[in-house]
Amino acid sequence: MNHFLNIVRKEVRELLTPTTLIPIVIMALIFGGMGNMIGGAMEEAKEKPIIGLVNADSGAFSILATNVSAELAEVR
Repeated sequence: MNHFLNIVRKEVRELLTPTTLIPIVIMALIFGGMGNMIGGAMEEAKEKPIIGLVNADSGAFSILATNVSAELAEVR
């Protein structure tokens, strides 16, 4: 068993060099930053957008469109 552990230690030492660890750390930082940006965008997307609506018609379709717009966004 001792010989096996010696071989494993040697292989791990050879694999864990700065040239292999630096890209792993950089990728972790990049993906962490991307997750942060996406999370912020999702929080912003949850808020209702503010829209301006000019209703110059009193028809049934106009009333329906105004009501739907008011449900989906903040109408000013």
